[in-house]
Amino acid sequence: MENIKNIIAKSDSYRIFEDAHELLRVWSHNSVVWSWGAHAWKLYERKFLRFTVNGHLHKGHVWVMVNGNDLFDVYLTSSQGNIKQVITQVYLDELTNIIDINVEKIGLYKY
Repeated sequence: MENIKNIIAKSDSYRIFEDAHELLRVWSHNSVVWSWGAHAWKLYERKFLRFTVNGHLHKGHVWVMVNGNDLFDVYLTSSQGNIKQVITQVYLDELTNIIDINVEKIGLYKY
């Protein structure tokens, strides 16, 4: 199983995440993001936004980064950094929903 450290080591393929703080500001007012139990937000090397979640479908870390196409790549990892799922080429307007579908959302939810 690949570890996120291998992805970070190849950081040349990712852009500096200029608007990470703006994304966090918007997410701080979003109840969907709260439902993930998201906490421990950290920006690594100005390229990798990592936070911890405690959702129905995923417990561990979520890594968000901007790829060379100016789209987002999302890595779901264990707390030890082992990659469980990779979601690539995500547009900004889909980012919250894509993470929610893979971290928390179950069929009973209606919003």
